[in-house]
Amino acid sequence: MKKLFLLCGALLLMSAAVAQAAQLNIAWTNCTSDGGTADKTSACTSNSGSQTLVVSFVAPSGGIGQMSGAEAFLYLATSNGNAALPKWWDSFNSGTCRTSAITGNVVLPGTANNCLDAWSGIGVGGLIGYNENANGPGTVLVDMAAAVPSTSLQAIDDTDEYFLFNLKIANTGTVGTACPGCLTPACILFHELDVTQPVGVGDFHLSTTGPHTFATWQGGAIGAPGCPAATPTNNKSWGALKTLYR
Repeated sequence: MKKLFLLCGALLLMSAAVAQAAQLNIAWTNCTSDGGTADKTSACTSNSGSQTLVVSFVAPSGGIGQMSGAEAFLYLATSNGNAALPKWWDSFNSGTCRTSAITGNVVLPGTANNCLDAWSGIGVGGLIGYNENANGPGTVLVDMAAAVPSTSLQAIDDTDEYFLFNLKIANTGTVGTACPGCLTPACILFHELDVTQPVGVGDFHLSTTGPHTFATWQGGAIGAPGCPAATPTNNKSWGALKTLYR
């Protein structure tokens, strides 16, 4: 079965457009072109408020003519696969320590000036998966996806930065609860982006590239400049967008 998954992945990569000039960006509060920062620190003394990671990209050379949807995969690590994920990051899934403390949306930040909205305000989607221990203890594979109606395909140029997703991390359950770990450093890598177009036009598979692919929490986890050296295992499944508008 594992060999079958690997074969399917290889075939998809062969059919996807080659994209070497693209940039995958992730930053706190804003897109990188609007001053988003690479690191976020918190005193972890309140259960109110939140922090937002902004996920964006620059399209490969030639742009993307008819974008119907996109699926982004973020790799979050609090250790290099050798220590348990802190309870504070045990979020999103039902029954976890901070259920629903981490959410996602496709609303362009109100302070955006240079970053364009890839969805033109009509995208549907957000956080669809939060796979804890995906690459060993202390790791999470975060899956975000969205799409537009087939009648409103988006033209993405190859020069501007385009907003894709917000990953919102609420402070709920930080103080006075059994969910410690807010002060634990973490790194978040924008690992992969799959962009879909109508059948027959061709999809894009973009891997980690560019100077802004990492963001850190509390200074980052392991290794200079604060991000882990671990390479995430590509154990995701392609095709969440196939169930959305296409």
